[in-house]
Amino acid sequence: MNQQPHWSVSTPGCGVKALTDRNVDGNYQVDVVLVGDETDPHITLVRDRLEASGSRTLRWNLGDLRSSEHVAELGQLAVLVDGTWALVTPPTTVWWHRSGAVDVSGLDPEEARLVAEESPIMLRGALLAAGVRWIDDPYVIDRAESRFAQLAAARAVGLAIPGTRQTNSMAAAEALRDLGAVVAKPVSPGQGIVPFTDILTDEEFDLLEGNPTFLQQLVTAKADLRVVTVGGASWVWRRSRPAGIVDWRAVDPAGAGFEFIKKAKKLAGQATEVTARLRLTMGVSDWLETDEGYVFLEVNPQGQWLFLRRADELVVPAVVALLQVPVAAPGLPADGRWPKAWRRVLWDLGPASWAEPDDGIVAPSPTRPDWVDRVAALPGAVEVAQTANHAAQDAAATAEAKASRLVQLGLALLALAFAVGAYQLTFDLKRSAWYLFSLVPVGSALLFLAVATFEAGEIDRVGVYRSTEPKDLDGVGPAAATTVELEIEERGRHLARWTARNKHTDLMWARAWLVRGLVALIVAALVAGICRGASTAVPTSPTTSTTVHSPTKTGGGSPSNTGARKVHGA
Repeated sequence: MNQQPHWSVSTPGCGVKALTDRNVDGNYQVDVVLVGDETDPHITLVRDRLEASGSRTLRWNLGDLRSSEHVAELGQLAVLVDGTWALVTPPTTVWWHRSGAVDVSGLDPEEARLVAEESPIMLRGALLAAGVRWIDDPYVIDRAESRFAQLAAARAVGLAIPGTRQTNSMAAAEALRDLGAVVAKPVSPGQGIVPFTDILTDEEFDLLEGNPTFLQQLVTAKADLRVVTVGGASWVWRRSRPAGIVDWRAVDPAGAGFEFIKKAKKLAGQATEVTARLRLTMGVSDWLETDEGYVFLEVNPQGQWLFLRRADELVVPAVVALLQVPVAAPGLPADGRWPKAWRRVLWDLGPASWAEPDDGIVAPSPTRPDWVDRVAALPGAVEVAQTANHAAQDAAATAEAKASRLVQLGLALLALAFAVGAYQLTFDLKRSAWYLFSLVPVGSALLFLAVATFEAGEIDRVGVYRSTEPKDLDGVGPAAATTVELEIEERGRHLARWTARNKHTDLMWARAWLVRGLVALIVAALVAGICRGASTAVPTSPTTSTTVHSPTKTGGGSPSNTGARKVHGA
């Protein structure tokens, strides 16, 4: 028989204290809540990987809301699982994958309707009360699921999108069709007026009057593309499209025709940027490949991806890393990617096709802070956020300025090292081959100083920054404008701090190489001085010389020959 905690309604927080104090069959802190169905393979696989790495999980959604005993209050949600209270608190991360459906069996129609309407709000409310970290916030997902919000984000990135119109007017629909074939698309989990996206026939056009329908121009494509984005990383799959196919699901519902492709860095970067603009951490986007380039179609904030080949080895580790905070797998999106200086030097020396987009930088995608809504109502909150953002950008600029001075010093020391090396080489070439070993210090100095100079030079390159722009407030009501500004400025501060931190790290490495080069140069100068001193201090052997003096006059007083004297033998 399950033991029940004692709840007190007189003092806020007593329920939480009762749970933790009584230790009902061993309470445990939940690391990750997975909101999804028990039979969902995405939930199962991610949960297995999380638990294998030591994370404690709880799977919960609307299907469990009535059947599992739970207590939610500010700061904590407690769910009774097999006689143990699972505690969901602010450090917990929630993966909002599928909210599911509440069980209304056994209820009369009016009760069933009330439960169906109340339960989604209660599920979100219980998790919101605990103050969890979201992947992703369900309210953000609701907005991101809007087709027009997605197209606006794609247009802001500069992507090609189909001509789009939502209307219940026959005249407006026919005006769009005059530009070419038109397809109807569902905008909700329902099927809309057709099972899949398809071309509207004349008979179906007659049904538009009075029925709002989402219409787009038909795009002739040679392939479908599905891009899975997790944080700051994206992976691309491609499926060739035969002529006459409008929606690949109609002919390949299992998606077996998709193949993973590596050479799509530009597309992956664009998908990452669209997902970030929608304020999502995860998303599955659909694109078309045409002769002119890529065309963006839509983003599914929590779309299906496990059917894609190799998704279990590519996407699952990224999802697990994103859910496990604060530790993230190396190179995965929680902390982005900042390429090493030597890679950027190679890209500078090689053709443009070698270089990665955006200098190889993949910005992190921080989750929306849970304090934004609370702080946005405070006077001056946006100004404080802007000041913090500018300070972070100034920190990055400071690193660039210091790197510039280091480049100048490195070039001066390199010139000095070349002079010492030239002198040492000239000296060594006049002597035996053993003297060439004296070039090691000056050679090391040249290498170290060159590395320091190159690395310092690579610091003054692109960074990642973000500030509020007028287009960010397009379509945002006055009440929400402050929240949007605060959120964007906080994201900008995070990106600028990330940029500054990486630039300062590169600067420290450059300074380390400079110090090594300076020490090697001093040693080289000492070696050159020792060699020079040794060459001028070699003693000479004493010799005996005989000087023959010639008299200035001979016996008759006549002058003698001042030239060489001849000695005649007797």
